[in-house]
This record gives sequence, C-alpha cells and structure tokens, in this order.
Amino acid sequence: MKITNVRADVLSAPLKVIHKASTYTYKKMQSVLVTIETDEGIVGYGEAMVRFAPRATRLIILDGLRDKLIGRDPLDIEVIWRDLFSLMRPKGHYKGFFIEAISGVDIALWDLAGKYFDKPLYKLLGGKFRDKLYTYYGSIAYTQREELLEACDELRKLGGKDTYVFFNNDHDMLDNARTMLSLLNSMK
Repeated sequence: MKITNVRADVLSAPLKVIHKASTYTYKKMQSVLVTIETDEGIVGYGEAMVRFAPRATRLIILDGLRDKLIGRDPLDIEVIWRDLFSLMRPKGHYKGFFIEAISGVDIALWDLAGKYFDKPLYKLLGGKFRDKLYTYYGSIAYTQREELLEACDELRKLGGKDTYVFFNNDHDMLDNARTMLSLLNSMK
C-alpha cells in the first residue's frame, strides 16, 4: 500500500463565547483536517489543531510534508514521523506550526492503520489497559468569576470530575485565589 495524495483543509467555526487566553483572544475554533489517501482506497483523517493562522499549518503540510509522504507505505508510522520531524530540526524548527502539521499527519496515519487492520487504535498501540477512561476538562479560561463557576457546573453535569482552570493574566493574584476558593467550595 502506498500514499497517493495528502490534502489539508482549514476548518473554522465561530465561538459562541469568546475565549480569552493570556496572549490571544479566540473568536473562532480553527483546525486543519489532514486527509491521506492510498492506492488501496483506504483514507485516513487527522486533525492538526491550530490556535491561529491555520493556513500556515496547511501550507507546511502541502508545501513541506506532502512530497515527503507520496509513495510511502502509510503503515511505517514511526519511521515517517521521525523523517518528518528530522526535516527541520537542524534548522531549529521543531515546535509550533511545524509540529502541529506533523501531528495532523500522524493522526491520519494511525486512523488509516486502524482501518487497514480493522482494529481500534488501542489494539494497535498495545491493548486495553483499563475499562474506563478517567477524563477531565481542560483550559477553561474566564473573564468573570460567575462565568467560571457556571462553566464548571455545566461540565460537572456532563460527568466530569476534574477541571483544569486557566487564569488569565488580566486578573490579580488575590482575585484568582478567591475564584479558586469559590470553585472549590462549589464542588463540595
């Protein structure tokens, strides 16, 4: 089996609630959908999560990685990952957009392998270690204490037990501490 085509499509959707992080304000959720096609008709899909400028990640995939993938055996996942990572590492480009692009390709290759072997990914990665997966909610940023408490309450109703809270830099430390205490008290 050989890779015959690699596509990268930007996906974007507006957020109902603007997400303010320490260095950037997100008005939309953006991602790059990586599609890898083979000569056997099997197609793998992967997501290259991007925080901003998704076209940069898309161009890295199309102009920088695609030619290195065409004609390769898509089941050589680890070898391909190392080859792609090694392309720019000597030039100091082993973070950011470049690693986001490689991650989308990597996920697409694993998706393709699961379809080829007709197995769930956990089987390909060594087996099931547990019957239940413990989850938490991450990266909840807030602008007002009540917003945070409401968001955490909604997530708990969905079944979450833990929440990672991101404190914005535009709040002082005392306000952050009060918010954390309010959150902890609301969980009792």
